[in-house]
Amino acid sequence: MSKINRVHSYPEWEQACYIEITRVILSSSEKKNIALSGGSTPIPVYKRIGELLNSLPESKTKGIRFFLVDERDVSIESMRSNSAMIINTIGQNFVVPFDPTKQSPESYYRKMCQETNATCTFDLVVLGCGADGHTASLFPNTLLLNEKSSSFMRNELPSGERRYSMTFSLINSAKKRVVFVNDNAEKKKFFNIALLKARSYPIHHVLSFPNTKVIIHEKL
Repeated sequence: MSKINRVHSYPEWEQACYIEITRVILSSSEKKNIALSGGSTPIPVYKRIGELLNSLPESKTKGIRFFLVDERDVSIESMRSNSAMIINTIGQNFVVPFDPTKQSPESYYRKMCQETNATCTFDLVVLGCGADGHTASLFPNTLLLNEKSSSFMRNELPSGERRYSMTFSLINSAKKRVVFVNDNAEKKKFFNIALLKARSYPIHHVLSFPNTKVIIHEKL
C-alpha cells in the first residue's frame, strides 16, 4: 500500500512535492529519467524545478530527461498541450515532448526506450488524480485500463475524446511513483480507507503498488 502524506498548508504541500522531484534531480545517478503528468495542479512545482535546473551547471543536468505520462489529442502549439506546459515550465532542453499531430504513440514509446537505454524504466513518475478517480489518461470505463503491456498508447474516452497515456504496467515499473493531490474534496475521497480497500477506481491501480507516495493538500 502507498504512503499518504496529508499536508495542511499549501506552501508546505508545494515544498513537499518539489522535494520529491529534486531528490531525483540531485541524486548521484548519471542518468535521471522522470515522467510528468499535465494539468494545472503541478504547474507551480514544475516552475520551481525549471528554476532549479537553470541554476545548475551543465555537468549536473546533462543526464536529466523529462517525458510525458499522458497527452491530449492536440498539437504542441495548443494551450491544452501537456507537452507545451511542461516545456514552458521545465525548459525545452530537458523535455522529450509528444505531439500526436506529428508522431504516433508507438513512436513515442520507442523514443522513451531509446532515451532510457532500452530499459524504459523511469526513476520517478509524477501523477495526479482526477475528480472521477482517473490518473494519467487512464479514465474509468476505458479499454486502456485492461492493457497488460508496458507501453504508451491511445485511449478512447466515453465522451469520444482521444487521449494518449502510459499504461499501468509502464507506470508501475518505475522505481518510484508520487501522486500530487490538491485541496479538492472530489479528489480526496479516493484516499479514504473504504475506497482504498475497495480499489475500484483507476488511481487505486497505482496506489496498490509499493514505493508509491501520495502528497495531499488537506486543509484543517
